[in-house]
Amino acid sequence: MRSFVVAGLLVAASILPLQALAGYAGGQIGLAVSIGKPQQHVFYVTEKIPVTPGPLTLYYPKWIPGEHGPDGPIGNMAGLFFKADGKTLNWKRDPVDMYTFHLDIPQGVKTLTADFELLPSRGDVSITPKLAVLEWNQVALYPAGLPTAKIEVEPTITLPAGWHYATALDTAKHVGDNYTFAPVSFNNLVDSPLMAGEYFREIDLSPGNPVHHDLDMFADAPKDLAITAPEVQGMRNLIVQANRLFDSHHYKSYRFLLSLSDQLSGHGGGLEHHQSSDNGLFADLFTKPQVFLGEASLMPHEYVHSWNGKFRRPAKLWQPNFQTPE
Repeated sequence: MRSFVVAGLLVAASILPLQALAGYAGGQIGLAVSIGKPQQHVFYVTEKIPVTPGPLTLYYPKWIPGEHGPDGPIGNMAGLFFKADGKTLNWKRDPVDMYTFHLDIPQGVKTLTADFELLPSRGDVSITPKLAVLEWNQVALYPAGLPTAKIEVEPTITLPAGWHYATALDTAKHVGDNYTFAPVSFNNLVDSPLMAGEYFREIDLSPGNPVHHDLDMFADAPKDLAITAPEVQGMRNLIVQANRLFDSHHYKSYRFLLSLSDQLSGHGGGLEHHQSSDNGLFADLFTKPQVFLGEASLMPHEYVHSWNGKFRRPAKLWQPNFQTPE
C-alpha cells in the first residue's frame, strides 16, 4: 500500500510543474499594498505576476488555516482589472467557484498586472483612522498549478505618514513610508499578518534571550497602550513557562500582534501563526482590570498553537493550497 502512495505522490509532483507552465511563468510575484487614506478603510492592491502565453487560472484564497471555513472575503474585493503591456485584458469568473478567475494571456506578454481594492463591509473593517490589520490572504491572488509553498512573493506595504508596523516578515528595505519585505513563499506570507498604526508600543518579553519575543500593541488612542508592570511580567512568565513545557522552540522569533480597538470588526479574538499571532481585543483591555481578566487567556492560547497546530499539524489540516477544505 505504501508503495502505491509514494508512486502517486511522485506522479502528482511531476504533473504540478507542467500545470504551472500553463500561463504562469514561475518566478517572483510582486505584491504592493497601500493603505492610502485610512479614513477610507480601503486597501489598494497592485500585483505583478510573471506569465507565459496561454490560459491562466488565478485563485483568491478561500480556506484560511485556523478560520475553519471558506470565508476568504471575496465579497469585499472590488475594482478588479488585469492589464498587460498597457492593455486591459478580459477575464471570467469561474461559473462554479467564485474564488477562481480565468484569463487568456496574449502572445509576447511576460508580466500580468492585477489591480483591485479590498473594501470594508458591515462585519469586516480592517482599518480605522489610527490603525490597520493586514491579512495578506485578503489582498492577493495566486496562480493555480503549484503548491503555495512553491510560489515566491515579494510583498510591499505603503503606510500613512508616521505610522509604525510589526510583522514576522523580514524588512529588506524602506524608502519613506514604503516598506519592502524579503521574498517569502505565498504560504508563509499568508502566515505572517501585519499590524500598523499611529499609536504603537513594543515590549520585549524575553530580555536577554537571543530569541526575541515581542508584544507589539496598536491602539486608536495612546491611553489604551497603558499596560501595567504586573501584566507585562505575566506575559514574560508565559514565555518562560512555555519553553519549560515544550523544551524547544521552532521559530527564530515570535511576535504577539495586538490591536486595541472598538472600531475594528471581523478581527475580534485571535488567529494563530507560526512566528506570530493576530490578536484583536477591546480598547479598554489595559484600562479596566475586569476586561483584562476576561480576555487574558487569548494570547497564551494563540501562542501554544504555534507548536500545536502550526509546527505540528494533523495530516488532514494541511493542504497544498488555500482552495481545498482542511
